[in-house]
This record gives sequence, C-alpha cells and structure tokens, in this order.
Amino acid sequence: MGLTLELDVKYDSLVDLVRAVHKKIEGLEQAGSRYFNVISIKQRYYGHARQVLHVAAQTSAGAYAGRWVVVVDEDIDPANMDEVLWAMSTRCQPATDLEFINRSRSTHKNKNYYTSLALVDACIPFEEKDTFPRATGATPEHMRIVSSKWSRLFDGN
Repeated sequence: MGLTLELDVKYDSLVDLVRAVHKKIEGLEQAGSRYFNVISIKQRYYGHARQVLHVAAQTSAGAYAGRWVVVVDEDIDPANMDEVLWAMSTRCQPATDLEFINRSRSTHKNKNYYTSLALVDACIPFEEKDTFPRATGATPEHMRIVSSKWSRLFDGN
C-alpha cells in the first residue's frame, strides 16, 4: 500500500508538518505496496505543495522503496487513481513540476539498497488558484440529483 493522505491541518513548524504527513498512511493498491504515494493538501502559501512533497518523500512511509510521490489539491481524492492521473495530466507541467531524488532508501531486496524517487507537483500553482480554469463536468451534488431523478434508466428497469 502507498501513502494516501489528505492534509488539511495547520502546523506551526516543519516538525508539525512531518508529523502530519507521517501519521496518515493508507493505500493505493493499484500501484502496489509503497511504490506510489499521494498526498492531497489544501495549499496555504507559496511553496506549500513542494514542501509537503519533499517531506513526504523522506518519511519512512514515503522513502522506503518508494518510486512516486505525488501531491494534489484538496479537490482530488488521493485514493482515486483516476482523479490523481487527471490532476497529473491537467495541472502538472513536466518541465517544472517534476523533481527527482537519486539514491533514496530502498529495500533489502534491492541488491544496491538504493532507488530513485520521482516527485510530482500536480497542484494548481498557488498564484493561479483564483484564475486557474475550473474543472468541467457535473458537481457531485448535481450527479446525485440526476441519479435519483432518473434512477430507473440507470438501474436497467
């Protein structure tokens, strides 16, 4: 299982941030074990996404045998691979939003004990939060209304 985290807590120091990131470990089973880690955050300041990305990459859950660490905005469900890939495809600029850590900790099964980590910032740039194009599609509330109104068509009855 990977690290799946929704980080919407306030912290006053880097120590608090590390504790917040390290505490909430759940899974992304599609990518296998610890290889793909996703953190969903509510950005609070410039550089927040990158700070969380690097901290997550170096906690024991993120660093041990990890390959990918992705940070997404709070509107993305970190356990939903479709949403994560959508955020990576629409909010990430590969030339500027990908970083790599070489010779990071791996497992004893890796004969040289090292791995590389890809860090992906798939958040809307903080300075564009108010102007970034909104996602298209129906809101979850609208989908519930349509589903309840037209359920007989969706149920096959």
